[in-house]
Amino acid sequence: MTSRKPYPIDEKTIVELRAKLAASSPSKIVAGLRLAGLDKIDSMKFLRDFAGISLHDAKNIVHLSPAWADRYDSDEAFHVAAEEAAKIVFSEETTHA
Repeated sequence: MTSRKPYPIDEKTIVELRAKLAASSPSKIVAGLRLAGLDKIDSMKFLRDFAGISLHDAKNIVHLSPAWADRYDSDEAFHVAAEEAAKIVFSEETTHA
C-alpha cells in the first residue's frame, strides 16, 4: 500500500495559503486550494488542519463553495445514490439476521 502525501502541493504554497486564511474568507481559500490542485477531500482536510475548522463545517464550506459549484449536482446525486444503496444493504442485513 502506498502512502499518500498529506497535500499534493508544495510547502511554499501551503505557507501562502495559511497566510491567506488569516486575512480572507474560507470560500476564497477553497478557490485557491482548487487552483493549487487539491481535490475536495484534501481541501476539507486543509481547512480542518490549518484553519481549525471542524470537519463538518469544512465539508459544508467546500461542498457549497463557488469554487466547486461545477461539481455540486453530480456530488449531490452521488450522495443520494449512496444513501439509497446503504438503505438497501441495511434492509437486507436486518431481514437475513
